[in-house]
Amino acid sequence: MKQTKEIFEEFISQKDKISCKELDEFFTGLKPVKIEEMIGEWQGGNLFTESKWWRLFFKNFIGFKWYGKKFLDSNNVQAQIWSFLGKIKFNIPGGTAFLRRLEFRDKVSTSMIYNYLPIVDNFRKVNDDTVMAIMEIKGKVSIYFYLKRI
Repeated sequence: MKQTKEIFEEFISQKDKISCKELDEFFTGLKPVKIEEMIGEWQGGNLFTESKWWRLFFKNFIGFKWYGKKFLDSNNVQAQIWSFLGKIKFNIPGGTAFLRRLEFRDKVSTSMIYNYLPIVDNFRKVNDDTVMAIMEIKGKVSIYFYLKRI
């Protein structure tokens, strides 16, 4: 039987669309993550689903590409770190957030709440160095992504 990490690595390597149902079922089986475990810098990636605009978000826009997130402490998160030409990293204006323990799909885990946007990222632990996230925009599931500790 495959381990959680192996299954997740297969999700990451798939370039075809993964069904939201499959990702939801996997996410449901993951363990909660504590706020303290999120502190640090994380590089992000996407899990492709049926959503077309999400693919556009992760495309390279003339040298700009989403890089990840940096959790300084529970009240200070650089939530939208981008890179330019793969070298210069910066947090976009309005891309700040904070961490709280919230219930999402019957489990209390760490969630990131944007300061100026109606967005909540809900995290679950794949392993000590990888988390899976479901982003909700105004309470609707919109994006599936992951973060790997740097």
